[in-house]
Amino acid sequence: MDQILVFTYYWPPSGGSAVQRWLALSELLPKHGIEPIIVTVDPEYASYVLTDESLEKRVPTQLKVIKTKSYEILNLYQKIRGKDKLPTGGFANQGKPSFLQKVERWIRGNFFFPDPRRAWNPHALKAAKTLLRSGSIKAIITAGPPHSTHLIGLHLKKRHPNLFWLCDFHDAWTNVWYYAELMRTKPVRWLDARMELNVLTECDSIITVGQRLIDDFAKKIGLGQKISLHSMGYDESLFTTQGNVPSHAFVIAYTGILASNYNPGAVFKALASLLGTHPDWKIELHFYGLIAPEIKAQIVGHGLGHIGHFHGYVPHSESISALLSSSALLLISPDIPHADMIIPGKIYEYMASGRPIIHLGGAHSDTANILDDCSAGPTFSRTEIHALTQHLERLYLTWLQNPDDLIRRSQDHFKYGRDSEAKNLASFLQSNFT
Repeated sequence: MDQILVFTYYWPPSGGSAVQRWLALSELLPKHGIEPIIVTVDPEYASYVLTDESLEKRVPTQLKVIKTKSYEILNLYQKIRGKDKLPTGGFANQGKPSFLQKVERWIRGNFFFPDPRRAWNPHALKAAKTLLRSGSIKAIITAGPPHSTHLIGLHLKKRHPNLFWLCDFHDAWTNVWYYAELMRTKPVRWLDARMELNVLTECDSIITVGQRLIDDFAKKIGLGQKISLHSMGYDESLFTTQGNVPSHAFVIAYTGILASNYNPGAVFKALASLLGTHPDWKIELHFYGLIAPEIKAQIVGHGLGHIGHFHGYVPHSESISALLSSSALLLISPDIPHADMIIPGKIYEYMASGRPIIHLGGAHSDTANILDDCSAGPTFSRTEIHALTQHLERLYLTWLQNPDDLIRRSQDHFKYGRDSEAKNLASFLQSNFT
């Protein structure tokens, strides 16, 4: 089989969405003639915010995984401040930052760019030097976030100009949704943008997860043909059944990060209105993931404390079980500039569950377009509280009559299965091998 070298910081036992893509592809690509070799960080040296040891069971036994050392400032930060103080994605666990947290963000944003995990790069490059000696590697792939991983590819491309280098972007770089939270100065923003441009220009090809991300990167390099779409997708093996819709209550579930700048107030207002009119209705609101303190306070403030259930971060398998044990799923996009280019990886698992999806966000966003394409659920703006309330009422009445009627039987989401994505990616890579 053709061998490729994949550099990905996030790997089991790391948790979160970033680990899912290459964990699944590493199992599926060999079926299509591609043998990946994973270069990642040893968990003893990694600064993972979330861990999910259950994912280690999904690593193929025959897969070659090279784990290296890393010496990162975030590990020192953990020792001084405690692991619970380590900022999560989008700073969801911090809420409104204190003065000390603002100072910490400023230091992080202006002294450690593109990100604090860049210290892993020298160790990954040392491993790559040994692996590339064999001459059997056909391509290198760098996966971000963290985007500092792409600097590994930039370094290797200069020394091996004939080696095909593919950049995999799960998120935007300088337009990522929490960029303003990093409090970067103008000179640092310029340097960071310059770094991004060098990577985009020098790599041979780019894959990313949404059309608006393609447009964003294409504008920066003046080229669109070197960028292609490969969605995050979902693992078909996790959805061999669609579970059972609960009958004891109408259960609305949300999984993942919910930071304060997601601005979910419209949902809480709609639920408060609904329960104000129908106080005897049995509704439960379940959150699985990292929820900002302000969001929890909003739920209580809208009189919904009795229906709110917070489970914290759970293993991925438990997250899937939560989807398959719900009546409807809540999907909220951040209320920020460039939000229309954000596609949460969970959207594909949401659709695979067959549950109706309620999306709060932009009507013309990539997320809304995917939902529309698969007839998976409507999108509401933050001002459409009355329409949102009516929709929730319709869903509840459907559930009241027959809970299983809520399950969507459409198979439109099948095209986002990771086996299809792996086949397409393998074909794409093989067409570029020399």
